Amino acid sequence: MLPLYTKMFNIILETRIIPTCWSEGYIIPIYKGKGDFMAPKTILSCLGKLFTAVLNERLTKFRQHLQEMAVKKLFFVTNVLYNWISQLKISCTKCMIKKFISGNCY
Repeated sequence: MLPLYTKMFNIILETRIIPTCWSEGYIIPIYKGKGDFMAPKTILSCLGKLFTAVLNERLTKFRQHLQEMAVKKLFFVTNVLYNWISQLKISCTKCMIKKFISGNCY
């Protein structure tokens, strides 16, 4: 049964057409046991629920992947900047020492 669902869901993703009956629901009042209060409950398509659960899981994993990549990229850029600043400090320090030794410091 799983290969059938997989094929059907892939066709839906490729065509970008979701069956309209999957987004329709039946509203049924359910008695709550107190007075005249009836709570509305919506009965939805099982395939529609399954499809949205699969889609939600894929989107969540994709978002997590993007966040992980952003953190790695930020770490790399921070490392490069830190190394560049360190090299700049070293070269400035060397320059100041040379000026001090030559007597050209203010």
